[in-house]
Amino acid sequence: MKLMKKNIFAVLAAIAVVLGIGQTASALDYFAAPREVSFPWTVCNTIGTSTYTNGPIDTRLFNNRARMILLCVTNAGNAVVTANLQTSQYAHSNWVNCTGIAIATNYSVTLTNYYGGVSNAVTQVYTLPGIPTYPTTYSAGFATPYLAEAQATNTGPLALNYNAPTALGVFTKDQNQYMQIVWTVSGGTGATNALVGAELIGDALYAP
Repeated sequence: MKLMKKNIFAVLAAIAVVLGIGQTASALDYFAAPREVSFPWTVCNTIGTSTYTNGPIDTRLFNNRARMILLCVTNAGNAVVTANLQTSQYAHSNWVNCTGIAIATNYSVTLTNYYGGVSNAVTQVYTLPGIPTYPTTYSAGFATPYLAEAQATNTGPLALNYNAPTALGVFTKDQNQYMQIVWTVSGGTGATNALVGAELIGDALYAP
């Protein structure tokens, strides 16, 4: 009987230790991921064609797969903005274009409330990691819509959605340690400036 009690106590103690480790790991995971690094917001003059750079940032704290959100806000809809992601093993020189960039698709869906009618309709813009595809039955053999995966094949200047976010998928281990964004902004009649910035979000490799 005494031996059984000792075994029970030993099992309970082991469970307590495991639970404690689980809670500690959970707390560490909570504070370690995800990480978010900001590229400083930059005001761009859109008269003619102008180039601006913000950064660099250090990507070594990210555990490879990350999401970049770029936002360009203009005072007129005819401004043209491109963003060129560049990388380097040095913080202030030898920049080359990033490779293996995937571009998300902004997809609008209008949702209505059955009981409220049109007055309760809302339009939501989803950022999807691919392109919604609607196959034709007679050629594809099926008619179920699916999401065609965004290919990580983009490089060089990327055209941005003005006054709406542009989302990119970035594999940080495919790049050098440092990253910057070179913005090229041009505009026509009515566009005098643009405000651009970006956030890089992903799982942390280690603290901080």
